[in-house]
Amino acid sequence: MLDIRSQKLGRKSLDDALDILSDARLWSSLSHEQTCPFADVESFGYGQPGVRSYAWALLQALLENWTGTPLTTAPLLS
Repeated sequence: MLDIRSQKLGRKSLDDALDILSDARLWSSLSHEQTCPFADVESFGYGQPGVRSYAWALLQALLENWTGTPLTTAPLLS
């Protein structure tokens, strides 16, 4: 469903990207630590600078292409 929405022209709503943003695997991909300190998953970014680089690029693309306020995701981060 996210893929179909992403193919439409124009800026997207942040609500369209919440599935990706709420996945602990994305956030653990940003971490260089062996044990993920904020989620109960393995740290996908540990010893993987390429994974961390692509995860940061994905996050940047999401933030550039989906509009919304940071408050939309506040319940997910607490």
